[in-house]
Amino acid sequence: MIRRIRRFIFHELVYNGHLQSLGAVSIYWISALLINIHPLFVELVIIYLLFQSIFLFDRYRGFSGDIETNKARSNHLSIYLNKIPLLILTMLVLMFSLAYINNGLRAVLFVIIIGILGFLYPIYMKDMTKKVWLFKNVYVSVVYGVLVFSHVYLHDTYVLVDYSLIHYMFFAVIVFESMVNQITLDIKDEVADRKNRLLTLPALIGSIKTVNLIRGLVVTSAALYVVLSLYFKFNLLLILIVSASVGINLLIIRLISKKPLYSYILSACKFSTWLLVLFFANVLVINVT
Repeated sequence: MIRRIRRFIFHELVYNGHLQSLGAVSIYWISALLINIHPLFVELVIIYLLFQSIFLFDRYRGFSGDIETNKARSNHLSIYLNKIPLLILTMLVLMFSLAYINNGLRAVLFVIIIGILGFLYPIYMKDMTKKVWLFKNVYVSVVYGVLVFSHVYLHDTYVLVDYSLIHYMFFAVIVFESMVNQITLDIKDEVADRKNRLLTLPALIGSIKTVNLIRGLVVTSAALYVVLSLYFKFNLLLILIVSASVGINLLIIRLISKKPLYSYILSACKFSTWLLVLFFANVLVINVT
């Protein structure tokens, strides 16, 4: 019984977007610290519920296709497939209630906009990748990046934020890292994407060339992050983040050919590991702001 529960929790975390939702929480939290805002717990819950409802809707809508292309995920989802609409509705009601209580209509408007963008992904935006190369990768990455500038909508007190260059650079880091994540995760869907005529990178150039490209991107990003750290005079929070990202990226390219499942898991949880960065920074009594 205990083993079955552990297996269910593991599969739930890996297959249904919880790691990516926690990653969204990380992005929101860290970008707040960069402007000396300490977000309330309720704001983090709102972000988690927002992204988790989006991911769960995507899994639910794509269930029939997953039966052929991602059997392990579809088997797990089938355990509570009929309850998913109710789960999504419950999350949305809770999310909108918390958003309104925390910061009124401005917060509600924000979650509506991001929610529409997220729910449109499996309905319409994903199919745009049949016409535009890597469209879904760019789309998802930019939605993650928008979180960097979302505090004026969700924070409990209206703050006129003067976003500095470091925020725009952090936005670029988020988009770049998310692109690497998305491309890595697309490798496992190469056959399905070709079948569905989706113009993802593995479908266009094959898995081997995609892996080589990812390796090049990882090396390039490591060099750029060194320059970034020097430019911002070794901003500690930024250094901790990019160090964690580079470390995970190196693990990904090491595992992607021999143990691809682990590389996919690492790609999915990269942003969420930044929560650990914050935890250890606080344990070490480091002023990360």
